[in-house]
Amino acid sequence: MDFFTSEWLLSIDASIYTAVEKLWGDVMDQIMIFITHLGDDGIFWIALGVVLCLFKKTRKLGIAALLGLGIVSGMNNLVLKPLFERIRPYDPAMLEHWAKVGFNYVFPFDTSLQPSIEPPPGHYSYSFPSGHTASSIGAAVAMFCVNKKAGIAPVILAILIGFSRIYLHVHFPSDVIISAIIATLVGICVYLLIFKALGKPLDKLNDKLNGKLFDTPCVKK
Repeated sequence: MDFFTSEWLLSIDASIYTAVEKLWGDVMDQIMIFITHLGDDGIFWIALGVVLCLFKKTRKLGIAALLGLGIVSGMNNLVLKPLFERIRPYDPAMLEHWAKVGFNYVFPFDTSLQPSIEPPPGHYSYSFPSGHTASSIGAAVAMFCVNKKAGIAPVILAILIGFSRIYLHVHFPSDVIISAIIATLVGICVYLLIFKALGKPLDKLNDKLNGKLFDTPCVKK
């Protein structure tokens, strides 16, 4: 039995969809559409990471964001999406499955808005992992590991972006949840590798540059 087409998983997805649909409304629709666009192509996180890298005080955060985003995005697009090829929840092939679990799948907004959420025909993207969710969580968690105080806002935004994908019904809830777990692990690994395993070499390089790289050492002395 294919994990992603198993009736028990689709039943869970349908139950979560049903719960989320209670939040639907004109104002909430527009808020969620705006939030979901913040995750488009990782542009927001790339811009944030680049800006943070410009300043010594925030450079660690910028490096963490860009690496977290880059590694997760590469893993998603080059490995996981082609490997699993999970169709989107609104794909015509899914309608029979939704009927089996007794869920009436509909969009929470006017269908005229769909092109602003999904790629145009010919640019179909598989459903798992959720790129918006994974890239956002990967960048935000890596930042949070570097600086918990500064990383709270990015983590909250990343969670909202993931939730927006469920709210807008463009991803299965299980896509978003599993993607968030994977991306969280990647974000933690990025922090451990760069600022822990490679911390001492980076600190030596920073010393040679007279502290121009970072304002504080990677490894506490």
